[in-house]
Amino acid sequence: MAVKTLNVGDLSPDLVFQTLTKQGLDASQAASFVGEWLVATYGTAERRFDFIVALSETDPAAVATFQRSFVHKDWEDGVSMVQASETPGELGFNARFHLIEADLDALARDTANGLVSLAALRKQVHDALAEVRAELNRLNADVGRLGGGQKAPFGGPSGPIFQGGTLVGKTVFNGKAMQIWQTNQGAMLLPDLVTVDPSLATNPRSQRVGALYQYLMENPSVRQAFPAAVSKTDVVKKFGGERTGDGTLVRDLLGTLPDDGQYANLDALAQDVADREAAALRTTSGAVDAISEALGADAVGGDASKVSVDTLDILAPAARQVLRQAGVDTLAQLAQLSPGRISELAAKDRTGQFTAGDIARASGQARLVVKFR
Repeated sequence: MAVKTLNVGDLSPDLVFQTLTKQGLDASQAASFVGEWLVATYGTAERRFDFIVALSETDPAAVATFQRSFVHKDWEDGVSMVQASETPGELGFNARFHLIEADLDALARDTANGLVSLAALRKQVHDALAEVRAELNRLNADVGRLGGGQKAPFGGPSGPIFQGGTLVGKTVFNGKAMQIWQTNQGAMLLPDLVTVDPSLATNPRSQRVGALYQYLMENPSVRQAFPAAVSKTDVVKKFGGERTGDGTLVRDLLGTLPDDGQYANLDALAQDVADREAAALRTTSGAVDAISEALGADAVGGDASKVSVDTLDILAPAARQVLRQAGVDTLAQLAQLSPGRISELAAKDRTGQFTAGDIARASGQARLVVKFR
């Protein structure tokens, strides 16, 4: 008799399992996912639940080994000799204290071993409960089908993996970012897919670059402290604990730089941050295209650096007008502005709508965009 091949679309259960683990699920989650699909798709034959991740009854490593070595012999006033060195009749302070040290070290080893075992047990219990939850969901699906009220949580081989639902939020499960979806079959955990924010105003990488340039413009004390050569370590040590206007720590803005980074000056340091954040965006699938499209790069042949400064909503209309009057028409020209030139342009404002820091922020983000080419 021919054996029926079980597939999810064009994938076998083994390939589905491998795909899920590559997307961030651990073996227990992936196996539960595949098992739930198989049961929902191919019937409800009698089954026996067993844990995929074994939870041992005992842990041979979780054994106390401490045995006290120090025993104090009472001293007598006016009789006992108090001394540092050991003699036939007296251990002396040195030997006594060393015995106490040895006892403390042994206690520390037992305590550390206990904490490691407790952490491992917590992980095992967590995984076991996840498997129990998956089994309960399968039972719930069986009951729902018998009652005729619910559809199976997964479609057939040619159907969708799961029915539509509402994104409730995100969480961290087993160290992995996960999305929580509420469906008509109940709550589901799915791997959190990488999404790209196409707006320069809100994209995290763009925000960090802009915030750094704005911080350097608005805090002259930084340039006073480092007028020439500077390292990342120097800046973090002196100013890393300060916060920018949006609450970000300065040391977090420099997170992409190597710890041993050395630079000719602060401008070179800031430029390296922009270069590295731009490189990260270039290697993120769809990021450059999404941001370029949001900026309207299609109108200038797809080159985002040629986009007009008028597209930057992060700049007040008065700031964009001052830039255009000064011949700064494109993002490429905005990216070339020096701190001194930015100060000159900001001084022309008579509306109070923007500051030198605002232009510096936009200039920093423009430096990121020009690296898309």
